[in-house]
Formats: sequence, C-alpha cells, structure tokens
Amino acid sequence: MALALTALTAAPVQIVVATEYLSVEDAQKALFPHADLFSELVLSLNAAQREQVATLAGPSHRTGACTSGKRCAVASSSATCSSMR
Repeated sequence: MALALTALTAAPVQIVVATEYLSVEDAQKALFPHADLFSELVLSLNAAQREQVATLAGPSHRTGACTSGKRCAVASSSATCSSMR
C-alpha cells in the first residue's frame, strides 16, 4: 500500500486551466450595465501607431508566449521574454 501511495505522489501532474470568454454583447453589458447603445468605431492606424498600441497592450496571454515570472516585450506581432533579475 505504501508503495502505491509513493508511486502516486511521484507521478507527474498535468495542470489544466479552463477559460470562459464573454461574447462582445455580454462583455459590454458587464462593463457598462447602464448603457443602452454601443457604436462601432473603425480606426485606421499607421505602422507607428500600431506599434505603440502593441507596446502599451503588452503580450498576448492567449498565445502563451510569456509565462509567470518573466518580463515580456512586444515587438511587431511577436512577443519575446527574458528572465526577470
């Protein structure tokens, strides 16, 4: 019995994270519950503006490009990570 328990505790553990995203409509209602109208605004950004938005937004957590404990930087459409010191 002790051998079986030892084997179970030594086995690798797989961590699973489930994420549920809201629809656009549900997110709008959650963030602005008293609003009754939303208007779409289409922006045309030049390359410098897109780069600034990407820098301010930070890395995409959906891509898994960076993990906890890392310092991440966004350049164009890719994210690079380096260990924090």
